[in-house]
Amino acid sequence: MEQEARSRLRVGSGDPVWLTSTRTFALGSVNYLVSSQSEAVTVDRQEPTLCTVIKPTLGTPITASYLRTLVSSFTATDDVFRPEFLAELLFLDPPGAGVEMGADAQEQLEAFGTRWVVYLDQRAVPDLQPGPYVIMQKKLWKVWRVYSDSTGALIEALRPGEMKASDAFERLEVGGTHEGMSVAVPSRLGYFAFMGAPLAGLRVIVKDNFHLKGLRTSLGNKAYLETYPPREKTATCIQQLVAAGAVVVGTAKLVSFAAWEEPTQCIDYQAPWNARADGYQSPAGSSSGSGAAIGAYDWLDVAIGSDTSGSGRRPGLWNGCFAMRPTFGVVPLDGFVSSFKMFDTPSFLGRNLLQMRKFALAWYGSRISTKGLKPISALIWPSDYWESINPVQRKLAREFVGDLETFLGVQQDQVSFADEWSRAPPREAASDSQSDFMKDATKDAFWYDDYHALDDFRSDYRSKFDKQPYVSPPVRTQWESASKITPAQRDEAVRRIRVYREWFLSMIMASKSRNALVILPIEDVSPRYRDQPPPPFPAPSGVTTLTLSSILEAPELVIPIGEIPYQSVVSGREERLPVGVGLLALPGSDLMLMDLARGCLEKAGRPVNLHTGRFMFKKE
Repeated sequence: MEQEARSRLRVGSGDPVWLTSTRTFALGSVNYLVSSQSEAVTVDRQEPTLCTVIKPTLGTPITASYLRTLVSSFTATDDVFRPEFLAELLFLDPPGAGVEMGADAQEQLEAFGTRWVVYLDQRAVPDLQPGPYVIMQKKLWKVWRVYSDSTGALIEALRPGEMKASDAFERLEVGGTHEGMSVAVPSRLGYFAFMGAPLAGLRVIVKDNFHLKGLRTSLGNKAYLETYPPREKTATCIQQLVAAGAVVVGTAKLVSFAAWEEPTQCIDYQAPWNARADGYQSPAGSSSGSGAAIGAYDWLDVAIGSDTSGSGRRPGLWNGCFAMRPTFGVVPLDGFVSSFKMFDTPSFLGRNLLQMRKFALAWYGSRISTKGLKPISALIWPSDYWESINPVQRKLAREFVGDLETFLGVQQDQVSFADEWSRAPPREAASDSQSDFMKDATKDAFWYDDYHALDDFRSDYRSKFDKQPYVSPPVRTQWESASKITPAQRDEAVRRIRVYREWFLSMIMASKSRNALVILPIEDVSPRYRDQPPPPFPAPSGVTTLTLSSILEAPELVIPIGEIPYQSVVSGREERLPVGVGLLALPGSDLMLMDLARGCLEKAGRPVNLHTGRFMFKKE
């Protein structure tokens, strides 16, 4: 329904900002894109101009103080809004009452440079929301702020807008700069508030191993990208995010086929740049783009990754952000290109722990809750894993565990899982040590399934192009080894994984009176420069710190806890590497785990909201 403005009041004078023919414009160094669909309101204005829609509180008079407070909150909240959008104000009259303009308000509007004020009956345009707009061709249009993907974290930038879960995504056709491709984000002031959705307007990127309708999926490999047409359906878990109001603004890079690659091994797509420390550290993988973007971009809220055996947690550690591997099975896998269905789960990364908890609640829905969970009654420090970690990192972890002890009122137990196995092994492995029983289990199961999950791709590519696809050297090495694993070896490996899971959950994690929290290192932290080739990657052996939560189907939350100083050969000055720990809890404990972590961090005076850039805990 179109609605004419009921009145116009000329406040000041000045020239409007004119738009380019490409629907883009600039305010100083800030670039904007005009949305492709206008709002259902007509404004009698011929020349293009900037506008801000304001929805006053019922019964609140519009005074100079009210206007100053409102504009100050807009500036603090929204990176899209700028004072130039005050050139014209459009007030939505609350139902049953007109906007009351105080006597001193006009002077304040003149100070803002406002030239026109328009009043609309809110009932006639119920979906019109507060925020910055452009008036053009007598219509009101949303605007997106354009940023550059300066860390090279994205595969594609997407056109943001109001979407249904079944809609197709569109590439953003805006030219990039020398800093990277252009990415457009919506205002945070309420563009999507009318949806009444829990994640309304939340800015999200999605790892490019999830199908998005209308787009090709790359898996970080150009041969895979070339083999298949644009997808006809969006992955179910991403549809759920769109239905919850999240705005997907781009797709994120990953190492090819979600394998283990360091930057010098990333051939088809250059590895993203890690914004932490000296800017030349590895972003880790496989969710490298998701982690790098969260560590670098204030304009991004949450990044979707995936985690098989650390693919989401490692980028959380190295890019200095929170990272969550959910309980296995709570996030649907339909439309996610799986490598090992026994371990695979979507994951997510962010800088704000409270926001991540809200995100998890909306994403998981009724599939998980905090009801029926016992309080944490044991803290486990696994000595088998921590003995190989450097002393400085171990000291930071010890200090954090001290905060956990104080918060929970529970003393830590130092436990050797190998010793516990020797003391009370499962019946199926009475004659084997833990290391012997699990030596090749993860490799034989994971690598076999990962290799054969791509049988169709290899066949499809050869059929289409009459040649074999290019894959990077690490992937080629893994495939060569995986091709020699027999189905019988794979099935035996799966059996051993299940035996280990049952033993660990019953003997280590839980009993009638016990609910344990395990504190894990992710990896040993030391400089890993992106220009240095890594040593040969060893095949996974036994139960590692990265495979434990995968085997247990349990949630693990990566929490940044400190930084390690080092002398950078790149910057020639002291830099700081991010350090985090993984908190592992019983399956189904995801929300409790985030609540516990937030409570502990706040009580200890530790940050629950991280900065972007060189340092996690302070601005550069």
